[in-house]
Amino acid sequence: MVPVTVLRDGTTKQLTATIEVWPGNPEDEVIPPTSVAQERHPDPPDLGLALAALTADARTQAGLAPGQPGVLITKVAPRTAAAEARLGPGDVILRVQTMPVATPADVLQGFAQTRAQQRTFVLALVLQKQPPKPQQPGARWFALRLGEED
Repeated sequence: MVPVTVLRDGTTKQLTATIEVWPGNPEDEVIPPTSVAQERHPDPPDLGLALAALTADARTQAGLAPGQPGVLITKVAPRTAAAEARLGPGDVILRVQTMPVATPADVLQGFAQTRAQQRTFVLALVLQKQPPKPQQPGARWFALRLGEED
């Protein structure tokens, strides 16, 4: 057990973390990651996301409770931060930074406010339609790079 100090919204909190051995076989071959350079385009204010309000059907498909806020991703532009994060149509954005979102305008406002703070990344809590690890369902936080705008 290791003590960890966390700073959140100006308040410090003491937590305890348990350190465990990485699950894997020490004899497994370690393959270093390779980098494939792809041309990136300047990200638009919406970070390449086409957004829509949640319909009752989309809310049910996502497994959200009636009235729970969220915004549906309907399309993701290629070669953008959202595409690199593997967000896709059918995913639902629940929060941007610490703010719950209920409309596409809320999401865009969160992106704009984060850019105005001259931050490099914006956090989005997203419930993915098809999570990369089906055994770990639920919403996940994504750090989306705020590149230069068009």
